[in-house]
Amino acid sequence: MRMNELPYIKQIPKDGRATVITQYFDSKQMQWYAFCAQPNNQYLVLKIINLVEGIYIAKEPVDKALDCLLPLTEAAIQYFSFPDIMRFIMDLESDLLNGLASIEKYFILLDFCNSHKEHTSIQLINTELEYSFANYRAFYDRIQKIVSEVYRIYHPNHPHFPDSFRKMVAISVEDLRDKYSLTKPLIEFYKNHEHIFMTLRNIRDNIFHHGHSLDCNFHFEDGFAISVSNIFAKKLDGLILWPEHLLKPNKLGSLLAVFEFLVRDMFKTMDQLGICLVKSFQKLPEPMITEFHVYLRSRLTRHIQQLDRYKDMHWMNPKEALGIAVSTHM
Repeated sequence: MRMNELPYIKQIPKDGRATVITQYFDSKQMQWYAFCAQPNNQYLVLKIINLVEGIYIAKEPVDKALDCLLPLTEAAIQYFSFPDIMRFIMDLESDLLNGLASIEKYFILLDFCNSHKEHTSIQLINTELEYSFANYRAFYDRIQKIVSEVYRIYHPNHPHFPDSFRKMVAISVEDLRDKYSLTKPLIEFYKNHEHIFMTLRNIRDNIFHHGHSLDCNFHFEDGFAISVSNIFAKKLDGLILWPEHLLKPNKLGSLLAVFEFLVRDMFKTMDQLGICLVKSFQKLPEPMITEFHVYLRSRLTRHIQQLDRYKDMHWMNPKEALGIAVSTHM
């Protein structure tokens, strides 16, 4: 099979964009396919039993409990699939999975702490939370690289953008419009993310540059907790992470709320950037695929489907969250 015969390909781009070859699910045949490059521009078509983890293209999700739609990756494959942009997109997806891994580790550490009746897990969850803020900052700098690369390719005569998201959001609306010729959707994208990003970025800088500690000191069987009146928690007041009715006695808030917020913001930001990039073109390049969507599958992506539940509950049995069967003893 030649590249232009792959079932999801509408056309082969001829403007420097790469043609993305990835896993494909045929919803009519209920069959997974992978494609391996061969000599003479041919592709070997392989039927595979299942996809454990990775990106795939299909008309609809195969497993709604595991597979999540990636509008940004889809927009990149459709219109902006230059090699550097796709590399930044892959890095962004890794950052998202890292955030989901932190939620997974939250429940693993909680289950361990419950089972072994010791408290080293409290120190471990503190270091995991510190890592999550570093991962969050790296995620946003990759966002900046994607926007910069799109503009470098399609508007080569425009001034170079700053190399970090922090520097970009610090620029006034007028300069974003007049100096950098940023489109209205992208100006709104940056300014809508300024407050949350700067709040969380300042916490990250205090941890890594000023030696501040997050000080999670409390363990309950249904969650790790932090006093919402301590210095770290007070810096998050504007994000309304801890509604009064979800606090434990003595105003103790769940750390799950912080992990959930970080991942939700990353996932939402990816979606919004994809929409804003597409809206920024009066005439888009010819799409590579049509009538298909791009999905991410991982054992960790089930947490994306549970984000609303985590936000509404805060406290839960870790075995239930991890899908571990709970044994009962007579």
